[in-house]
Amino acid sequence: MKLEHWGALYALAGLALAVALARRGIVSSPIDLALLTVAWPLYAPAVLSPRRALGLSPAVRELGRAIDAVHDPAWRPLLPTTEELSLLDRAVARRAARKRELDAVSTRDHAAGARLTELRARNERELVELADALDALRVELVALRFSDDAGDDARLRVQALLTALRDAHEGLRDGAA
Repeated sequence: MKLEHWGALYALAGLALAVALARRGIVSSPIDLALLTVAWPLYAPAVLSPRRALGLSPAVRELGRAIDAVHDPAWRPLLPTTEELSLLDRAVARRAARKRELDAVSTRDHAAGARLTELRARNERELVELADALDALRVELVALRFSDDAGDDARLRVQALLTALRDAHEGLRDGAA
């Protein structure tokens, strides 16, 4: 084989990998697709590494594993992407840092009063709502994997849970400022 043939085979393998990962919802940005096509031996391991390498919290990591276990391509467009999980995890981390900061201020400054107590309660409530939404979605996806019920009822349950999760995420994003 000539060098041109090897180059074409290399590019074809990269393109096939990029298309496969895009169809599974693992990558979606044009930069990722270009890097996978051109430098797939170096870039693919980073893209395919476990979600733990992203530094995700345990709850978001477990949800990511449940999403990865759903192999039906019809479900892929409904489920959060890696980028969405990363954004969600950063929002949770910001809110957890805010909780630690509010706790520290309240122990130092007892005169902060009712407003600080209200902020702490709201922050805690939003974190609990988000954790509940993450866990409920994870449980539903695990049940879906082992169930024959992949019809409209299951789709509606997952869509409702995703809406609740995205609403909770928006609440965290709005409250982070």
